[in-house]
Amino acid sequence: MHDHRNRTIDYLKGVAILLVTFGHCIQYFEYANQSFWTDPAFKSVYMFHMPFFMALSGFAAGQSKPASVGTRIRRRSVALLLPCFTWALIYALLSSTFGHGMESFGELIARHSTALWFLICLFASWLVVLILEELKWDRIEVLAMASVTILVIPDFSIMAFFKYTFPFYCIGREAFRRGWRPGAPPKIAEVVVMLAFVAVFLASLVVWNDRSYVYVSGSNITAGNLENIALRFVAGLGGTGAAAILIGYLARFFPSRFVERLGQGSIYIYVLQIFMFSVVYRLIPGPMDMPGATIAIAVSAVLVAGALEAVGSLATYCWLLSICLFGRTGRPA
Repeated sequence: MHDHRNRTIDYLKGVAILLVTFGHCIQYFEYANQSFWTDPAFKSVYMFHMPFFMALSGFAAGQSKPASVGTRIRRRSVALLLPCFTWALIYALLSSTFGHGMESFGELIARHSTALWFLICLFASWLVVLILEELKWDRIEVLAMASVTILVIPDFSIMAFFKYTFPFYCIGREAFRRGWRPGAPPKIAEVVVMLAFVAVFLASLVVWNDRSYVYVSGSNITAGNLENIALRFVAGLGGTGAAAILIGYLARFFPSRFVERLGQGSIYIYVLQIFMFSVVYRLIPGPMDMPGATIAIAVSAVLVAGALEAVGSLATYCWLLSICLFGRTGRPA
């Protein structure tokens, strides 16, 4: 039974996964994975979409039912880490079968193991907070100190992404603990706060450049990178805050079962699109140079997200397939 689900959070996650898909469609369909960093639509989405998704995950974690520490770790490992291993195995099998590289099978698995980096960062964020909870150190000032401490760790593998997203997991969790709920009746104070977030985001958009992306400059603390790290956090905070409030209002006044279903199946869409785009973009001859391409890409993103959710939901009819590929043990409501 899943009637305990928060449909507003499903709606927010649905919009968030649409933004992720839209960004990937711009990158691979419109630009064929070339020179996409300066595209205005791509920039607007990538400035905050992963912080937004991580904040939603932190918020949703606050709604989870209590259980023993061992049970919670086991469940989270299955939900978040098992799909990473399964898909790394699939990628490695395909690469060794159809590729022409010199890497061993083990090296291929290692290389592809971080393809679903967001799930690994989400697990790491959850685990750090769980440890602090068990130690009774999960106050907001301790979480802030943990975010700064983690930032000092040198970049390796996907550590740059973890350092980038962890503070937003904490922010989402803290928002839940302090009683904020998206989709509540609008209040003047909340609207003012939303407008302030919008202003921060737009100001960040003006100064954002190629080096501002974590994918480009990483998260190492150096004299030349401090500005990028600070800008990322400010832009992510502005975009996440504005999106959470505004989309919450949309969920209240313009509910959509389709968007909610995308949110419920966001794991399917995220996982499958990583695989799909890694294959499809190789078939595209070059960038789309045509008027209105961004509008076409936006429509494509909706269609792609809907199709991937439908494909992923088919796996729920086979328990073993569902749990290995998506960490799911049942069908969403």
